[in-house]
Amino acid sequence: MIITVDLIRRLETAAARVCADEVDALRSLGVPGEPTWASLDGGVLAAMGPGRYINRAVGICHGTLPPQELLDTVETFFDERGLRPTVEIPPCASEELLEALQARRFGIEYLRNTFVQSLDDLPERRPVEVVDVRGDELLGAL
Repeated sequence: MIITVDLIRRLETAAARVCADEVDALRSLGVPGEPTWASLDGGVLAAMGPGRYINRAVGICHGTLPPQELLDTVETFFDERGLRPTVEIPPCASEELLEALQARRFGIEYLRNTFVQSLDDLPERRPVEVVDVRGDELLGAL
């Protein structure tokens, strides 16, 4: 599979929609903290609340807003909710956006990339012997 900027945009758009759906699901449960999300430049700003899984901007790096305006909006959204501004950055983010992030002292929290390969191209594997072991036998071996 050839990874293109268009494919990355489509994946990030789908990920942004999933984040928004997860925030909506959490809000429907009536949890405290007012989980919310907002659209921004083709992506989503998602805020579930302090200590929750999704508190970040997703899919916002391929739109048309200038980096300064984009980051102003991100910072305002998260500051209003008492959350640290966090942005998912794809490998193909513009140099202007990366420079703007660096100027505002954003840093790398974690790195996540997905590499894919066609299943048709995988080398043939040798069979693996599978042995059933009861839990008490396994514990006894330790």
